[in-house]
Formats: sequence, C-alpha cells, structure tokens
Amino acid sequence: AAPRVRPEKWGIPSWRPADANVIAARSAAYEDSFQQYALPQAVIRFKQGFGRLIRTKKDRGAVVVLDGRIVTKEYGRAFLTALPGPPVRQMALRDMAGTIEEFLQPVPETLPTA
Repeated sequence: AAPRVRPEKWGIPSWRPADANVIAARSAAYEDSFQQYALPQAVIRFKQGFGRLIRTKKDRGAVVVLDGRIVTKEYGRAFLTALPGPPVRQMALRDMAGTIEEFLQPVPETLPTA
C-alpha cells in the first residue's frame, strides 16, 4: 500500500501581533525574555506539531522545514535539538521528493530468527 501523505504547512512558531500584551508582561519578568520565555514556548509549539504527524507506532512521516532560520540563526539549534526521531538532514529542494519517498516506503516486517 502506498504511504498516506498528510501535508501540513507550518514553520518555526513565533508570536502573533495579538500576543503583544502577553509578551510585554512576560518580558518584565525575565532578564532575556526571548531566550528565557519566547524561545522555549516556540520550541514547545514546534514539537507539538510532530504529534499531529505521528499518532501510532506504525506511522511514519517526514517534516520539511523551509524556514532558513532553523539553520542560519543561533536560536535555530534549540528547534533542531528538540526534534524527535532520526537525524535532521539538510538538502537541496530538488532532492527532497526522492529522499522522502524512499524514507516513507513501508518497512518490511521481519520474522524473528530462532
């Protein structure tokens, strides 16, 4: 059976303008509100996105992050180290489809050897 694909579009979570009052209130409580509050909250929301992809032990999925800040900004490392599963791979866009297709191929079930 072909792998089921559920595309979802999401990037590195960030604050919405409507959250400005919350940010202002939280900023007063921290010496570095971005590193101590905003970044950890964004990483939590980023990880929660993986829960939508993988629901059971048999599920497989690939996440493509097209937001370059994940590799160009120092804070991107916080997102990368929070990721579950196999190592993160960085590649050219033209190579992604084949790599993802290969990754999503069903894993043959092996019989235990006696």
